[in-house]
Order: sequence, then structure tokens, then C-alpha cells
Amino acid sequence: MGLQAALGNQGQIALHRGEAAAALAFTEEKESLCRAMNYPLGLAQCLNLKGTALNMMGRSAEAQAAWEDARELVGRHGLRRG
Repeated sequence: MGLQAALGNQGQIALHRGEAAAALAFTEEKESLCRAMNYPLGLAQCLNLKGTALNMMGRSAEAQAAWEDARELVGRHGLRRG
């Protein structure tokens, strides 16, 4: 689980620096890992971050889809912040 968390952190840092394309690359790698691990919490967090990166890049329809996927995962798995 450490690698997916590190990728998420790198994505957050990239977003704060205004580097949306780099953030998107980190989130896509994290997304792949979370799907392979069947880790819904990490995947929901990743999709939320991915949506933000896509939105910063002007790709609003894709951003909305990522946010909706994240919301669906949260609802389906009863996820919430601890």
C-alpha cells in the first residue's frame, strides 16, 4: 500500500505546484495499482485527485466523470474519512 500512497502524495504536490499533467500521471499510476489491489478507498481518493487534475487541464467532462466514479465508490463501499 505504500507505493499507491506515495503516488497520491506526489500527485497532491504536483497539483499544488500547478503541474496538472504531472499530477495526472501520478494519479493514473495510482489508479492502476488500486484497481489491481482491489483497494476502493485508495481508488476513490485517486479518482477525486484525478478529477481535480483533469479540471485544471480544462478537461471538465472527464473530471466530472472521475468525480462521479469516486462518489459512486464511496457510496457503494460506505467509505468515509476516519
